[in-house]
Amino acid sequence: MWKKVHAIYDKPVVLTEYGTAHPIVKEGKVNEKNQARIHKLAWEDIEQHSYGGDLPGNAIGGFAFQWVDEWWANGNKWTHNKNPDGSGWNLEYNGLASLGNGKSGSLMRQLRDVYFMYQEAWKGE
Repeated sequence: MWKKVHAIYDKPVVLTEYGTAHPIVKEGKVNEKNQARIHKLAWEDIEQHSYGGDLPGNAIGGFAFQWVDEWWANGNKWTHNKNPDGSGWNLEYNGLASLGNGKSGSLMRQLRDVYFMYQEAWKGE
C-alpha cells in the first residue's frame, strides 16, 4: 500500500483507522492476545514505512480503532451482544478498553492487553 500510494500520489499517508476489524470473541470474552498481536503488527508496519525506514518512507502515523468498545452496535447500549451467530466475531469488542461488565455501569473501563502493548511500544529507547 505504501508504495502504491507513493507511486500514484507521492503524498504522506496517515491511517485513520487500523486494528482488529473483527475481534475473536468466545463466550462473551475477547481474545486479547490476538487483538494485541494484530495491533502490534499494524503499528510496526506504520513505523517501518516511516521516514528513515523502508522506502518510500511516507507513513506519518495512524489512529488505533478503537479506544472503547461500542456496545451500541447491537442496539442495546447497556450490554454486549455476546455472540449472536456463534461465529466468534463481534464488532462490539474492538476497544483498547472495555466498557465494564454492565453491573458497574457502562462507564467503567478495563484496560486490555492491547493497551499495555502500546504502552510498552511507545516507551522509547
